[in-house]
Amino acid sequence: LTACLPSLAGWFASAPGAYTHVGLPGETRAAAPLELHVMGTGGEGSVLLTNREKTGRLRHWLIDSGGLSTYRGQVLPLLRSQGVDRLDVLVLSHGDAGHIGAAPLVLTHFRPGFLLETPLPNRARNYSAIESAAERLRIARGTLEAGQAIPLDDSAEVRILYPEKHDLHSLADDRTLVARVEQGPWRFLLT
Repeated sequence: LTACLPSLAGWFASAPGAYTHVGLPGETRAAAPLELHVMGTGGEGSVLLTNREKTGRLRHWLIDSGGLSTYRGQVLPLLRSQGVDRLDVLVLSHGDAGHIGAAPLVLTHFRPGFLLETPLPNRARNYSAIESAAERLRIARGTLEAGQAIPLDDSAEVRILYPEKHDLHSLADDRTLVARVEQGPWRFLLT
């Protein structure tokens, strides 16, 4: 019974709407204008990109959900520790289970305002579950392709370098989103 209790508590805590972060009285968080948290091991991956708008509001972009083990062991604990109740954007980089395997859970738990992906066909086994969750939750969808620039604030943007709309590669890992995050003099390449 004692060994089962942590699993049971985790199961109840992962239910949609099971928690809301309220913080501590007077709690403030000094944040950098842009933060990147890279997670995942063993072929799984996820990146949390957080930027601060001029108004002081934090925007949270999750680039891939990771597989189930990365989501449960790293992504979910990080989002909870950051006080994230809702994502602004979920980006799907490509149809690999290690990168988007937990996407239906992310859509359900964190109801992002937008779901962005490449215009290339997604052949992931769970892609129909992702599509139905996005439709059921009425999450707006869009595509990202080479040449687009997404401003994060006055000094930061995400520039999409790949893929192009008419790319014909056949493997999922050859179809992955490539983006450059620019913050002042810094450049980060996400592949």
